[in-house]
Amino acid sequence: MAYIQGTPGNDFLQGTYFGDIMEGYAGNDTMWGADNSDTMRGGNDNDDLFGEYGNDFLYGDSGRDYLNGGVGNDSLWGGSGRDTIDGGSGNDVMRGGTGYDTYVVSSPNDQVIEYSGEGLDIVVSKINGYTLGANVESLLLGNTISDGTGNSLNNRLYGNDANNNLNGVGGADQLFGNGGADALNGGSGSDTLTGGADFDVLTGGSGADYFKYVSLSDAPTNYIFFPETINDFQRGIDNIDLSAIDANLSSSGNQAFSFIGTSDFGSVPRGVQGQVRYENTGGSVLVQVDVYGDGDYTSDLDIMLLSTTSVSASDFIL
Repeated sequence: MAYIQGTPGNDFLQGTYFGDIMEGYAGNDTMWGADNSDTMRGGNDNDDLFGEYGNDFLYGDSGRDYLNGGVGNDSLWGGSGRDTIDGGSGNDVMRGGTGYDTYVVSSPNDQVIEYSGEGLDIVVSKINGYTLGANVESLLLGNTISDGTGNSLNNRLYGNDANNNLNGVGGADQLFGNGGADALNGGSGSDTLTGGADFDVLTGGSGADYFKYVSLSDAPTNYIFFPETINDFQRGIDNIDLSAIDANLSSSGNQAFSFIGTSDFGSVPRGVQGQVRYENTGGSVLVQVDVYGDGDYTSDLDIMLLSTTSVSASDFIL
C-alpha cells in the first residue's frame, strides 16, 4: 500500500496495485486507482476520481467533482458542490451531500443516499424499474431503459425514445415521455403529463392534472388502433394544455385556438385562429385540433378522453 499525495496545484495521481490512500489537496486533480481497494480524497476544487478495480472509497470533498467507482462494490461521497457520482458495476453506495448532484445507477442493488435540504438531485437509471429513493427529486431513464417510478416528492421523470412506463406516485410531478408509445401515470397530486411524440396513454390520477401538448406530433392523427388517450380526464378539474402549439401557421408568434364545441371545422367563422372541437363517441370524447393556415379543415391532432362524454372551453388552455 502506498500513500500518494498531491500538491496545491492540479495533479495527476496514479495508484499502485496494492490498495492505496490518495489525497489531492487543492487544485483540480485527477486520480486513478488500480487493481485493489483504494481510498481517495479529492480535496478542494473540481476533481475527477476513478476507482477502477476493487472495493473503493471515493470522497470528492468540496467543488464540482466526478466520481466513478469502476468495478467492485464501492462507496462514493461527493461532499459539497454539484457532483456527478457513477458507481460503475457492482453494488455501490452513493451519497451526494450538499449541492445539486447527479447519480448514475447501474445495478439494482445500488444505494443512493440523500438527506432533506441537500439540493435538487437527479438519478440517471441504467436499470429497468428503478424507483427514486428518499429526498431525490428527478429521474432520467437511460437510452434503452423503459420503466421508472418517482417518490412522494415533486418529481420530474424523463423518458427516452423507447416505450416508457413512468409513474409519479405522490407529489406534484412532471412526467415527460419524449419519443415512443408511453404510459404515464401521475399518481396523487397535481401533475403535468407530456407524452411527447407518438401515441401515448396518460393517466393523471387524483388531483387537478395538466395534460400538455407542445407539438402536433404529440398526438398524431394517423393511428391504426387507437389515438392518443387520456384515461381519467375530470371535467372542471383537469386541463388539456395546447398553449405551446401555434394555432395560426401563417402568422408570426404563437396564437391561441378557439373552441367550437361539437361544430364542424370551418362551419364556425375562424377569424385567424385554429379551432378545437369534440365529438361524443359513445361514452368517450374525441378531441380534434385543426391549425389555421394549413389549407384544410381536417384534424391535425386527436386526443381520446375515455372517462367523460363532453368538454367545454374551460377544460382547455388554448
